[in-house]
Amino acid sequence: MRRMQYPVLIALLLLLTIWIGPALAEEAPRVHAIEGARIVLEPGREIERGTVVIREGLIESVGERVDIPADARIWDGEGLTVYPGLIEPYLRIGRLLGAKPVSGEWKGPPREPRLPGTADGHPRVRPERGVVDELEFSGDWWGDLHELGFTSAYVLPDSGIFRGRGALLGLRSGRVSALRLPAAELQCLAYDVGLGSMGHPRSLMGVVALMRQTLHDARWYAEATRIYEEHPVGLERPELNRSLAVLGAHLEEGAGFLIEAADVLAVLRAGAFVREFELNGLLRGSGEEYKRVGDVAALGLPLVLPLAFPERPELKYE
Repeated sequence: MRRMQYPVLIALLLLLTIWIGPALAEEAPRVHAIEGARIVLEPGREIERGTVVIREGLIESVGERVDIPADARIWDGEGLTVYPGLIEPYLRIGRLLGAKPVSGEWKGPPREPRLPGTADGHPRVRPERGVVDELEFSGDWWGDLHELGFTSAYVLPDSGIFRGRGALLGLRSGRVSALRLPAAELQCLAYDVGLGSMGHPRSLMGVVALMRQTLHDARWYAEATRIYEEHPVGLERPELNRSLAVLGAHLEEGAGFLIEAADVLAVLRAGAFVREFELNGLLRGSGEEYKRVGDVAALGLPLVLPLAFPERPELKYE
């Protein structure tokens, strides 16, 4: 029996080589090197002829004299310019340049059926949802952004008041969970007045009241849950509310909130809201901030501003 062990082992190795060998041969290279290209490191810093080494989709090294790994696929960069990709900091789902989820219009994941002891929240308060939930894009939906030099975008939900969590995505096809890049999850808020079938509140005053009440409720819910968990005997458990639980945890962690403002007055209103609740706030402005630039600057909050170039005027010569 011992004499048979070695022939059997050799046969197994041969079979493994036959099965695995072609798969390894067809596997795409994981390391790439762009050689001889002009490299823009940042404004004012350039390398006329350099090398960029990329491993597993991440830049490993950049410089004039870089040791190229033996397993790298080399690309001739002669006459080409390599520069850092731009990041779009605010891209709502409804503005993805024609991109549509495979399952149709995205409205967030469906609400789970109500369970005993579970409270239903306001339909326009959905902090528990996120763009990575059951969302998939197909086709070259990033094409126009690529042409402008963008390689990633922070994508946010686009409906409701508490709209949910955004995510930084690489610009390519596939399920959002696979496109996701490391970045903080921001809760997106907007002064979204309900119209038509969107439901109440249908006034700005009502929206502000709902936002303030929701944050108060989230903090109360987190505190009530903590007290119950510490002293479960003799106390009634708070009704399960996923929205308040997620929002309360977000507040306790000091995580970020991005508030969308449609005009300069909304920016000032959002700044006061951030101060009132001591939020880690970031504002998305409208481009009208110059009208009250001193008051806006006094907020001391980061601003994401739209960039729009004017159309080229038509000149007529006679």
